[in-house]
Amino acid sequence: MPEIGPGGFGENFTIDGMDEQMVCVADIYALGNALIQVTGPRYPCWKIARRWNIDDLTRRVAITGRTGWYCRVLQEGLVEPGMSIQLVKRPYPRWTMALINNFAHGHNKDVGLARELASCPDLEEWWQEMIMRRVLGRDRDGYAVQHAG
Repeated sequence: MPEIGPGGFGENFTIDGMDEQMVCVADIYALGNALIQVTGPRYPCWKIARRWNIDDLTRRVAITGRTGWYCRVLQEGLVEPGMSIQLVKRPYPRWTMALINNFAHGHNKDVGLARELASCPDLEEWWQEMIMRRVLGRDRDGYAVQHAG
C-alpha cells in the first residue's frame, strides 16, 4: 500500500492531538484570528479509493472511524502551518464525531439516543436523516453512499 500522508484524503488541515473521540458537533475552534465550527464527520466516499487505486479503501477508512470532520468558517483569518488550535466553545459535549460515525456505520442502534442526536440543530441535516434511516433499518450500511463534499 502506498504511503498516505497528510493531505492524502484531500483534507485541508491535518491536526496532531485531535481525533473523532474528542471533537464534537458545533465545537468552535480558533486558529490564529480565524474561527471555525465543526458541522459533522466527513463521510468517506468512493473518491479516496479511486485516488489511491485501492478498491476497498473507503470501507477500510469507515471501519477505523478515523474519517475526519467538516468545518465551516465563522471568521476568516490567516492560518499557517504550525499554528495552535484552541477550543473556544463546546455546546454539545456528548455528540462526538465518533458517536455519529457509530450510528452511520451501524455500530449503534439506540433509537432514543439517535433521535436525540438527530434533533441537534447544529448537526447537518444530511447526518440527521442518515442516522435515523440507519437506526430504523431503512438504509443500508454501505460505505460508498454519495455525500456532497
